[in-house]
Amino acid sequence: MKKILEIEGMSCAHCEKAVVEALLSLQNVKKAQANAKKGIAKVVLSADVANELISEAIDRIGFKVKGIS
Repeated sequence: MKKILEIEGMSCAHCEKAVVEALLSLQNVKKAQANAKKGIAKVVLSADVANELISEAIDRIGFKVKGIS
């Protein structure tokens, strides 16, 4: 299962790394990539993770999830 997140506030490689680390800290997240230029992150999941949990993990590090598809 894959999800694409629209994330507001990323501007550099450090931001991308913080987002990836936050996503990988969640249970069932197998892989994560972030692209500050595009303002997105992609996650590969071994089982579904609630969108609310994903948003909370990103909010905790100072960014805002605008959408998840």
